Amino acid sequence: MEEKNMAVIIGNNIKKCLEEYQMDVKAWAKIIGVTRPTAYNYIDGLSIIDSYKLHVTARRFHKCLEWFVEEEHKDTDYLFTCEQKEWIRKEVRAIVEGLRGRR
Repeated sequence: MEEKNMAVIIGNNIKKCLEEYQMDVKAWAKIIGVTRPTAYNYIDGLSIIDSYKLHVTARRFHKCLEWFVEEEHKDTDYLFTCEQKEWIRKEVRAIVEGLRGRR
């Protein structure tokens, strides 16, 4: 299987967000402060989006930054933000450690 270019993966994920939120490219371009042609270059994987603009995009669409660089997503990814997922992991670890201490 051929490895995809990171710009293409990010662009595909941005496109998924735009479709999910029913936002047109012009509106997204305005949010991140670029022209519509530049926004299309990001979506088409012709240019790589910079980290700040990707951060703004992630916050607008309630996604983790890491979500944008993953080719495949689990159906449950949308349920929690990165911060919530990290909090859940910490809580589960604390519970497990507490149970181990009771033995």
